[in-house]
Amino acid sequence: MLRELYIEDLAVIKSASIPLEENFNAFTGETGAGKSILINGINAVLGQRVTKDIVRTGSEKALITALFTNLSDSVKAKLDELGISYSDDEITVTREIHADGGSIARINNRATTVSVLRELGAMLINIHGQHDNQILMAPERHITILDSFGGDDSFIEDYRKSFRELQQCARKLAELKKLEQQASDRMIFLQSVVEEIGPLELEPDEDIQIEEEYKMLKNSTDIIEALMSSKECISSDDECIISGLNDTEALLESVTDVYSPAAALLERIHSINIDLSDIASELSHCASSLEIDEETFSNISARRDII
Repeated sequence: MLRELYIEDLAVIKSASIPLEENFNAFTGETGAGKSILINGINAVLGQRVTKDIVRTGSEKALITALFTNLSDSVKAKLDELGISYSDDEITVTREIHADGGSIARINNRATTVSVLRELGAMLINIHGQHDNQILMAPERHITILDSFGGDDSFIEDYRKSFRELQQCARKLAELKKLEQQASDRMIFLQSVVEEIGPLELEPDEDIQIEEEYKMLKNSTDIIEALMSSKECISSDDECIISGLNDTEALLESVTDVYSPAAALLERIHSINIDLSDIASELSHCASSLEIDEETFSNISARRDII
């Protein structure tokens, strides 16, 4: 039942809080006292169509809030279906009508659509008028009339329970179908990848190896130049390092008989000379092995592009 109605900036009403008692409540007054405004406010909070003209002149919006208690089973079932929580067997319904024509509806402070509010409102209040008999022609009321004629609400409650379980199963089924579709899409993608790379006959880490070879061949001219220049610094002419070490060995050898520490130094110089000779030989070998082969570079480059 409607327990309390609060109206703010609606038509000529600036603010009014109207508590309602059980059983019978009557609004009386002369023409223009505002009785129809209360009915318009109730209609608005039930989701009925209203215009911006209903907003009090000079105000930005009109606010109507209704407190409903002793909720029926059908209302509770609808709230459960909408996922709206309620406690103490009551709900608060709010409708804001803005002067610019906009409208906001809430159930227990949760935003909802006016159409949902209208559907729920039809379960909360019956507003009777001179054309009440026309409600029998409304298709959405036929099932309610038929259920009430049956007289046993337990069947309806069992149906609602089964329907909620069916909805849960339907949601789970939809989720499973979604997962199945995702798995199928993933499988199709992986199959296309296998079909694409299968003919390439890739080897483990081949992409890394190909990239290293490509960089080496692409820069082979600079590498060869660096190797040969290094080799020339060590052993190419009379001013190279080995030539200087040979002169050093000769000088130290000439004094070993008269200066014993020179022998140890001579041995170290000789060892360095041998190492440098090996390094010079290896530099020359590396440079010769890097001779530019356009065909090899072309093949490596093509393989790199494919991978």
